[in-house]
Amino acid sequence: MTDSAVLTDNSHLLLSDLHLLALVSDGVDHRQTLVESSGLPERTVYRRIDVLLDRARYQQGKLVGPATGDPLLVSRNHPHQNGKQLAITPAGLQLLKAVADILTHHQP
Repeated sequence: MTDSAVLTDNSHLLLSDLHLLALVSDGVDHRQTLVESSGLPERTVYRRIDVLLDRARYQQGKLVGPATGDPLLVSRNHPHQNGKQLAITPAGLQLLKAVADILTHHQP
């Protein structure tokens, strides 16, 4: 898939989603650690993770999602902490690469 196709397919994402993806790709793999590392409110991080996991969620009293059908993160039981461990998928890595390529090629 081309960079432009990846960006088009994920146009519903926010900058905070890209920030969270980058943190997970750098090894921050637990929800609470993501809250601390990102500086975002806990509720926001948890909601955005649900979007990146492509899970259905409630938004303004309505069930929303899954949006893309292709998760950018996956989760499993964390081997060393309570809760889930997050990992970036190949689709998530491809999205980060596409954004990085655009940013490096369009510098003034």
